[in-house]
Amino acid sequence: MSFGDLVKRRENHLIHNLEFNKEEEHRFNFYDIVNWCKIISKTKSTVNILELGTKRSKANVPTNKKKFFNEIPNIDYTMTDYQGGIDVDVICDLHKTEGVFNKKFDLIIGFSVYEHLKYPQLVSHNLMKLLNTGGRIYIDTHQTYPLHGYKYDYYRFSREALKSIFSKKMNFKTITSYFSHNCVIVPHQNLADWNSLAESYLHVTYIGEKVDETPNEYIYDIDNEN
Repeated sequence: MSFGDLVKRRENHLIHNLEFNKEEEHRFNFYDIVNWCKIISKTKSTVNILELGTKRSKANVPTNKKKFFNEIPNIDYTMTDYQGGIDVDVICDLHKTEGVFNKKFDLIIGFSVYEHLKYPQLVSHNLMKLLNTGGRIYIDTHQTYPLHGYKYDYYRFSREALKSIFSKKMNFKTITSYFSHNCVIVPHQNLADWNSLAESYLHVTYIGEKVDETPNEYIYDIDNEN
């Protein structure tokens, strides 16, 4: 059976009575974020953007997203990584951001960074503090993926995990969160009964907005869903 056949078989399959990826009908995606920056640039003298994990692993292959904002003249784009290198403006361990940046940001972007964070709640708290009120964060990380960047490969995330980190108690609002890049996981048992129907994805995206000042201490919202 081909991968396409597997995906087709599970399109309407329910697990625990949930259709995992159909709760968010409108996927406010990265291009919408770019357009949002174009809109707010008309009312701000400067739109400050911070991108995480921008150091090139291959010298001739840039991975940063700066080019997508080239049409916005009043963008101030900062690229950061925990090591110096090509495409790194500021060296920063995201677990220790105090005193590193001399401004706040309207948008923070992180592609394939969150799985490499030892303490994602701590980093997220720091990033919330770095955002202006009304600012937004865009995270694309892995729900399922082979080990990479070992030994600094710590986590895999669901939509609910990212929503819980950026919670209402932290004065954050979820705009959208969704899975993408279908894949097939091959367990060593029950392949036909489980894997051919269970939804699996390589990526998960979270987009949220800071609606008020960030609390000084991180608040764990244990009793509520986001």
